[in-house]
Amino acid sequence: YPADHSGRYRIRGSTVCLQLHSPPTNTSLSVIPGEEVVEGQQVTFVCSSEGAPLPRLVLSRNGRELQSVDRASTMIFDLPYALLEHSDVYQCVASNLYGSQQASSSITVRDPPRNTSLSIRPGEELVEGRHVTFSCHSDGAPAPALVLSRNGMELRRIKPATSSPLTFTFSPILLEHSDLYRCECHQVKEIEIH
Repeated sequence: YPADHSGRYRIRGSTVCLQLHSPPTNTSLSVIPGEEVVEGQQVTFVCSSEGAPLPRLVLSRNGRELQSVDRASTMIFDLPYALLEHSDVYQCVASNLYGSQQASSSITVRDPPRNTSLSIRPGEELVEGRHVTFSCHSDGAPAPALVLSRNGMELRRIKPATSSPLTFTFSPILLEHSDLYRCECHQVKEIEIH
């Protein structure tokens, strides 16, 4: 019988107190704003479960307890400033005298692209007929995709996880190559379906 049938019952003129017990059920661990966050963002973990009596809730990471509360249906834990090293799997364990149940969620903390640069060799003032190399670079975790464009038109792109900068060479450089060049970086989430 579910725990909500606990209470006082009258049987043929007598009153019987019936108290039902149940192990934890419907245990969940929610992550707000979601499982992918940007470094510096606040992350809230909501651990919840049902049971009779109410369970003890424990939030842990790699077997290390972060927070616990006795006889509760909900526990909230705030991570005020997410760092890259907080990327991990977190567990919510609910337990009482009649059993236990676990739920887990993971977070991935991303470092937004930064230190983006575009350089030109041998320099910004060029002589027609010579060769010129553009070099586009950016830091981030995961490594961002880089796109070199000329007046809004893509010249070259490299996918994430490439440690070297994106390079593009004009050989020879012509007067008609005079234009605005731009280095853009994007953190791309890719899903491969088989």
